[in-house]
Amino acid sequence: MKTIIITSFHPFVSRNILSAPFFGMLKKAPGARIVIVCPEKKKDFLQKEYGAVNVFVEGVPGRIRRLDAFFKDLATAAVRTRSLTIMQKMRIGFERPWLIRALRPFALFLRPLIPFLYRLIMPKNAYAELFEKWKPLLVFSTDVFGSADSRITNEAKCRGIATIGMVRSWDNLTTKGGFRVIPDTLVVNNEIVKREAVEIHNISPKIIRVVGVPHYDRYKCPNLNALKAEWLVRGKRIILYSPLGDRIIKVGDGEVGRGFDDGMIRLLARVIPDSHILFVRMPPTDTVFLDEKTMPNNVVIERPGTRFGDGGKAIKVTELSAADDIRLVETICGSDIVLTVFSSIAVDALVLGKTVILLGCDPKPTPFWKSVARLHELDHIQPLVAEGIPAVYDIPALRSALFRLLENPDADQKAQEQVANEQAYGNDGRASERLLEVVLSAIKS
Repeated sequence: MKTIIITSFHPFVSRNILSAPFFGMLKKAPGARIVIVCPEKKKDFLQKEYGAVNVFVEGVPGRIRRLDAFFKDLATAAVRTRSLTIMQKMRIGFERPWLIRALRPFALFLRPLIPFLYRLIMPKNAYAELFEKWKPLLVFSTDVFGSADSRITNEAKCRGIATIGMVRSWDNLTTKGGFRVIPDTLVVNNEIVKREAVEIHNISPKIIRVVGVPHYDRYKCPNLNALKAEWLVRGKRIILYSPLGDRIIKVGDGEVGRGFDDGMIRLLARVIPDSHILFVRMPPTDTVFLDEKTMPNNVVIERPGTRFGDGGKAIKVTELSAADDIRLVETICGSDIVLTVFSSIAVDALVLGKTVILLGCDPKPTPFWKSVARLHELDHIQPLVAEGIPAVYDIPALRSALFRLLENPDADQKAQEQVANEQAYGNDGRASERLLEVVLSAIKS
């Protein structure tokens, strides 16, 4: 048997890989045995969702320690991008900004050495039991910047096992810092991400494979689906809003992000026409502060995903099922317009041929340096804005864009198709085939 380990520590891996056509193709490969490695809490869920005769799920205890956090901060300090500069100023994703500032002068100098130092210092047998039990020919890391993924990939390389690392999301190369481990093969979504890997991270183009986005291979919109039909019977159509989430904007000691979505939902509920409802799809991996008891009647809220535990920490171990991804597609397809600040749901919608508006306005007057408008300057959002995806920065512009696009949904079709093709590498439905070829080539060599 040719054993392949696939990591699944981030909730979106289920959507990106396990629910994609790629995984079904891989299961049918002659002699393939697949081991999904995940946190212990998720083992039963993933076994039920994806287990098969040749698919096993191995739950592993948490191994992440202070040393992992140090290398994460070191790697973050070692890269300069517009996105990281903005995120640091707005305190997005920086748990120890003081440490990153202290490390920056050294990290910039040490950047080329970080993978060497990581391999030298990090424990090499934390997952020894896993490797000795399954004896894999290949480790496929589905989130090359994840701490657990970095550890497992590092141990595999130390054992002489072939490794493939995937850039999980469109923003990772400009927001996650440098590589702690460089895999033998790096899989990326598109030419934009490949260019970032080469120019920002000095990754050799010889090890990069551009495959597209595997889960988009099955993204198609029917003329009518159950969700759209349900609301049409009630005489309503749908406008979809994807919330920002509480953790995104933090400035100083105040949490500007907390309450943003509550205010934005109420604003949108006033702006949209009476012919529509505002369908709010909560982010699976973040909390959103809402006063739901006083929400307007034209607002519908849905929470996808399965959480493992209670409270705010449980959000970090949420998991998405294949049904959740199907529901996402159904929700986007059932909507006339998709509204978001900077979520990847914008690309999902564009791939499905739906109209998108990027929100750069706040529910109440806000200084620019605290405003969500700054998020449109992030590196991964710039291509969308540059290609002409509508971005609005005040309420009159929002109202104008909404009514313009409701009246003429195809007004920005050329820009939409251009962005979809760039982000999804041609959007040709063959990403799974290309990824399968990369994986099978690795276990043949």
